[in-house]
Amino acid sequence: MFISAIPAIIAVVFFVFGFLGVFIPFIPGVALAWLGLFFYAYFTSFTKISLAVALVFLGFTVFVMVFEFLAPVIGAKHNHASPYGVVGAFLGIFLGFLVFGPLGFFIGPFIGAFLGEILSGKESSQAIHAAMGVLWGAFVSAVVKAVIILAMAGFFVFTLF
Repeated sequence: MFISAIPAIIAVVFFVFGFLGVFIPFIPGVALAWLGLFFYAYFTSFTKISLAVALVFLGFTVFVMVFEFLAPVIGAKHNHASPYGVVGAFLGIFLGFLVFGPLGFFIGPFIGAFLGEILSGKESSQAIHAAMGVLWGAFVSAVVKAVIILAMAGFFVFTLF
């Protein structure tokens, strides 16, 4: 009984760290959650979770990983950010995390986009508008990551019973 619970416990650890990746940059949350799902599927010989299901969730994982990088850019472009604003937002992700910790994932890109827009010669109201697009894109990305991780975790829990 205990031996058969080990893959489930390891999968739960992957899901927990995966969910932390929604809030902490540089932790590939969705990929970790998928690894937990796949690990459990593999060590139960794909009887509880089929290979087809694992591959479908892999497709969602790849989509979300690409979307995670595109969402802030899409948000910025939607709000008419210049290339300076986009670069500022990108740099803000890294510097924001170093200065503000996990909240820097949201604060840093906003400040970076704002400063980039100011450097490009835009008025402060236009710069704030573009920065809000980056913030909105990052927020949407985080929500999508959380939904996919929760869907995988829910599917995993369902297979346990």
